[in-house]
Amino acid sequence: PTRAWTACCPRPRARCDLQMLTVLIDYDSGNLHSAEKAFARMAAETGAGEVLVTARPEDVARADRLVLPGDRAF
Repeated sequence: PTRAWTACCPRPRARCDLQMLTVLIDYDSGNLHSAEKAFARMAAETGAGEVLVTARPEDVARADRLVLPGDRAF
């Protein structure tokens, strides 16, 4: 599944350099709900662009920032 939030940039779109894609990689190892909420809030408060939770390799490949959530499981 893929879920996305888009945060509004506080500056005009043409001048906004913060419209980046942050991808949280969903690799079926646990509950992503807390991480998902935290990143969505951060993006909304700072205008940091789109936050996407996905397991699709093509979404990971187009990301500007990657997050591999976990609790020391690696």
